[in-house]
Amino acid sequence: MSRIFVGRLPHHAGEGDIEKLFKSYGTVREVVLKPGYGFVELDDKRDAEDAVYDLHGKSFMGERITVEMARGASGGPRFGGSRDDFRGRGRGGFGGGDRGHRGGFRNDFDGRRSFGEVGRSRGPPVIRPDHRIQIDNLSSRVRWQDVKDLFRKAGEVSFADAHKRRPGEGVVEFSNKSDVRKAMSMFQDYDLNGKRLRLFAESDAGGSSGGRD
Repeated sequence: MSRIFVGRLPHHAGEGDIEKLFKSYGTVREVVLKPGYGFVELDDKRDAEDAVYDLHGKSFMGERITVEMARGASGGPRFGGSRDDFRGRGRGGFGGGDRGHRGGFRNDFDGRRSFGEVGRSRGPPVIRPDHRIQIDNLSSRVRWQDVKDLFRKAGEVSFADAHKRRPGEGVVEFSNKSDVRKAMSMFQDYDLNGKRLRLFAESDAGGSSGGRD
Protein backbone atom coordinates (compact mmCIF):
# COMPACT_ATOMS: atom_id res chain seq x y z
CA MET A 1 0.00 0.00 0.00
CA SER A 2 1.10 3.57 -0.70
CA ARG A 3 0.44 6.81 1.12
CA ILE A 4 -0.19 10.14 -0.55
CA PHE A 5 0.12 13.57 1.04
CA VAL A 6 -2.58 16.06 0.03
CA GLY A 7 -1.93 19.70 0.92
CA ARG A 8 -3.71 23.05 0.57
CA LEU A 9 -7.08 21.42 1.12
CA PRO A 10 -10.09 23.73 1.42
CA HIS A 11 -11.42 23.94 4.97
CA HIS A 12 -14.83 22.62 3.95
CA ALA A 13 -13.49 19.44 2.32
CA GLY A 14 -14.58 16.24 4.04
CA GLU A 15 -13.22 12.70 4.01
CA GLY A 16 -15.93 11.70 1.56
CA ASP A 17 -14.84 14.42 -0.87
CA ILE A 18 -11.23 13.23 -0.69
CA GLU A 19 -12.21 9.60 -1.18
CA LYS A 20 -14.34 10.51 -4.19
CA LEU A 21 -11.37 12.37 -5.72
CA PHE A 22 -9.04 9.39 -5.43
CA LYS A 23 -11.29 6.36 -5.84
CA SER A 24 -11.09 6.39 -9.64
CA TYR A 25 -7.38 5.57 -9.32
CA GLY A 26 -7.78 2.45 -7.20
CA THR A 27 -8.97 1.09 -3.87
CA VAL A 28 -8.84 3.76 -1.16
CA ARG A 29 -7.87 2.06 2.10
CA GLU A 30 -7.91 5.06 4.39
CA VAL A 31 -8.32 8.83 4.44
CA VAL A 32 -6.86 10.85 7.32
CA LEU A 33 -7.95 14.47 7.24
CA LYS A 34 -6.29 17.30 9.17
CA PRO A 35 -6.93 21.07 8.99
CA GLY A 36 -5.66 22.11 5.57
CA TYR A 37 -4.01 18.82 4.65
CA GLY A 38 -4.46 15.06 4.81
CA PHE A 39 -3.26 11.61 3.77
CA VAL A 40 -4.75 9.01 1.46
CA GLU A 41 -3.72 5.37 1.35
CA LEU A 42 -4.18 3.43 -1.88
CA ASP A 43 -3.81 -0.31 -2.36
CA ASP A 44 -1.37 -0.19 -5.26
CA LYS A 45 1.78 1.90 -5.63
CA ARG A 46 1.24 2.35 -9.36
CA ASP A 47 -2.27 3.67 -8.76
CA ALA A 48 -0.81 6.14 -6.26
CA GLU A 49 1.75 7.27 -8.85
CA ASP A 50 -1.03 7.91 -11.36
CA ALA A 51 -2.97 9.94 -8.80
CA VAL A 52 0.07 12.07 -7.97
CA TYR A 53 0.76 12.68 -11.66
CA ASP A 54 -2.80 13.70 -12.48
CA LEU A 55 -3.89 15.56 -9.35
CA HIS A 56 -0.88 17.62 -8.27
CA GLY A 57 -1.80 21.27 -8.88
CA LYS A 58 -5.40 20.40 -9.73
CA SER A 59 -8.20 22.76 -8.70
CA PHE A 60 -10.29 21.02 -6.05
CA MET A 61 -13.28 22.69 -4.41
CA GLY A 62 -11.82 26.11 -5.20
CA GLU A 63 -8.23 25.43 -4.11
CA ARG A 64 -5.18 24.30 -6.10
CA ILE A 65 -4.04 21.27 -4.12
CA THR A 66 -0.63 19.72 -3.58
CA VAL A 67 -0.50 15.95 -4.13
CA GLU A 68 2.73 14.04 -3.49
CA MET A 69 3.90 10.68 -2.22
CA ALA A 70 4.08 10.84 1.57
CA ARG A 71 7.44 10.79 3.31
CA GLY A 72 8.37 8.22 5.92
CA ALA A 73 6.96 5.24 4.05
CA SER A 74 8.76 2.88 6.38
CA GLY A 75 9.02 3.07 10.13
CA GLY A 76 7.23 5.33 12.57
CA PRO A 77 3.49 5.87 12.78
CA ARG A 78 1.34 4.83 9.85
CA PHE A 79 0.64 8.44 9.02
CA GLY A 80 3.60 9.97 10.84
CA GLY A 81 4.91 13.50 10.60
CA SER A 82 3.61 16.90 11.53
CA ARG A 83 2.26 19.65 9.36
CA ASP A 84 5.60 21.45 9.62
CA ASP A 85 7.26 18.48 7.89
CA PHE A 86 5.32 19.24 4.73
CA ARG A 87 5.42 23.03 4.53
CA GLY A 88 6.84 24.42 1.35
CA ARG A 89 6.53 21.16 -0.55
CA GLY A 90 4.25 22.67 -3.16
CA ARG A 91 7.28 24.07 -5.02
CA GLY A 92 9.81 21.38 -4.28
CA GLY A 93 10.17 17.63 -4.37
CA PHE A 94 11.82 15.07 -2.18
CA GLY A 95 15.58 15.13 -2.31
CA GLY A 96 15.63 18.30 -4.41
CA GLY A 97 13.67 16.83 -7.30
CA ASP A 98 12.66 19.05 -10.19
CA ARG A 99 9.03 20.06 -9.94
CA GLY A 100 9.03 20.41 -13.71
CA HIS A 101 9.01 16.60 -13.72
CA ARG A 102 5.84 16.52 -11.59
CA GLY A 103 7.37 14.67 -8.65
CA GLY A 104 9.36 12.23 -10.73
CA PHE A 105 6.79 11.22 -13.33
CA ARG A 106 8.12 12.78 -16.49
CA ASN A 107 5.81 14.60 -18.86
CA ASP A 108 8.34 14.44 -21.68
CA PHE A 109 8.49 16.60 -24.77
CA ASP A 110 6.30 14.19 -26.73
CA GLY A 111 3.71 14.00 -23.95
CA ARG A 112 4.54 10.46 -22.86
CA ARG A 113 3.70 9.36 -19.33
CA SER A 114 6.83 7.86 -17.83
CA PHE A 115 6.82 6.22 -14.43
CA GLY A 116 10.17 7.03 -12.84
CA GLU A 117 11.51 7.28 -9.32
CA VAL A 118 9.72 9.88 -7.21
CA GLY A 119 11.68 13.04 -6.54
CA ARG A 120 14.48 12.29 -8.97
CA SER A 121 15.28 14.71 -11.76
CA ARG A 122 16.14 13.10 -15.08
CA GLY A 123 17.62 14.15 -18.41
CA PRO A 124 16.08 13.75 -21.87
CA PRO A 125 14.15 10.51 -22.35
CA VAL A 126 15.89 7.50 -23.84
CA ILE A 127 13.70 5.98 -26.54
CA ARG A 128 14.22 2.24 -26.94
CA PRO A 129 12.37 1.00 -30.05
CA ASP A 130 12.99 -2.65 -29.16
CA HIS A 131 11.06 -2.12 -25.92
CA ARG A 132 8.10 -0.33 -27.53
CA ILE A 133 4.78 -1.26 -29.11
CA GLN A 134 2.66 1.05 -31.21
CA ILE A 135 -1.07 0.63 -30.65
CA ASP A 136 -3.62 1.43 -33.35
CA ASN A 137 -7.42 1.52 -33.31
CA LEU A 138 -7.78 2.80 -29.74
CA SER A 139 -11.24 3.83 -28.65
CA SER A 140 -11.63 7.54 -27.91
CA ARG A 141 -12.70 6.52 -24.40
CA VAL A 142 -9.33 4.94 -23.63
CA ARG A 143 -6.91 7.02 -21.55
CA TRP A 144 -3.18 6.52 -21.15
CA GLN A 145 -3.87 5.04 -17.68
CA ASP A 146 -6.06 2.39 -19.33
CA VAL A 147 -3.23 1.50 -21.72
CA LYS A 148 -0.78 1.19 -18.85
CA ASP A 149 -3.15 -0.89 -16.73
CA LEU A 150 -3.86 -3.31 -19.57
CA PHE A 151 -0.29 -3.84 -20.70
CA ARG A 152 1.26 -4.16 -17.27
CA LYS A 153 -0.42 -7.58 -17.20
CA ALA A 154 2.36 -8.56 -19.60
CA GLY A 155 5.23 -6.92 -17.73
CA GLU A 156 6.59 -3.74 -16.17
CA VAL A 157 5.45 -0.69 -18.15
CA SER A 158 7.87 2.24 -18.14
CA PHE A 159 5.57 4.62 -20.01
CA ALA A 160 2.35 4.78 -21.98
CA ASP A 161 0.36 7.29 -23.95
CA ALA A 162 -2.92 7.46 -25.86
CA HIS A 163 -4.13 9.79 -28.63
CA LYS A 164 -1.10 12.05 -28.22
CA ARG A 165 0.35 11.71 -31.71
CA ARG A 166 -3.01 11.34 -33.40
CA PRO A 167 -6.49 10.12 -32.41
CA GLY A 168 -6.73 6.36 -32.11
CA GLU A 169 -3.00 5.77 -31.62
CA GLY A 170 -0.97 4.99 -28.55
CA VAL A 171 2.42 3.73 -27.44
CA VAL A 172 3.55 1.49 -24.62
CA GLU A 173 7.13 0.82 -23.55
CA PHE A 174 8.32 -1.98 -21.29
CA SER A 175 11.26 -1.99 -18.92
CA ASN A 176 12.23 -5.42 -20.24
CA LYS A 177 12.54 -6.23 -23.93
CA SER A 178 11.26 -9.76 -23.36
CA ASP A 179 7.85 -8.41 -22.29
CA VAL A 180 7.21 -6.96 -25.75
CA ARG A 181 6.70 -10.37 -27.35
CA LYS A 182 4.48 -11.47 -24.47
CA ALA A 183 2.32 -8.36 -24.81
CA MET A 184 2.05 -8.82 -28.57
CA SER A 185 0.82 -12.36 -28.02
CA MET A 186 -1.64 -11.39 -25.28
CA PHE A 187 -3.19 -8.26 -26.77
CA GLN A 188 -2.99 -8.45 -30.56
CA ASP A 189 -6.63 -8.12 -31.73
CA TYR A 190 -7.71 -7.60 -28.09
CA ASP A 191 -11.14 -6.02 -27.66
CA LEU A 192 -10.76 -2.84 -25.58
CA ASN A 193 -13.89 -0.72 -25.17
CA GLY A 194 -15.43 -2.19 -28.30
CA LYS A 195 -12.42 -1.81 -30.60
CA ARG A 196 -9.87 -4.47 -31.49
CA LEU A 197 -6.31 -3.36 -30.94
CA ARG A 198 -3.73 -3.55 -33.69
CA LEU A 199 -0.21 -3.82 -32.32
CA PHE A 200 3.10 -3.17 -34.05
CA ALA A 201 6.49 -3.75 -32.45
CA GLU A 202 8.40 -0.56 -33.27
CA SER A 203 11.65 -2.48 -33.76
CA ASP A 204 9.98 -4.22 -36.73
CA ALA A 205 9.51 -0.84 -38.38
CA GLY A 206 13.20 -0.07 -38.55
CA GLY A 207 13.35 1.45 -35.05
CA SER A 208 11.19 4.44 -35.88
CA SER A 209 9.17 5.78 -32.98
CA GLY A 210 6.90 7.86 -35.15
CA GLY A 211 3.44 7.02 -36.41
CA ARG A 212 2.77 5.69 -39.87
CA ASP A 213 1.04 7.74 -42.52
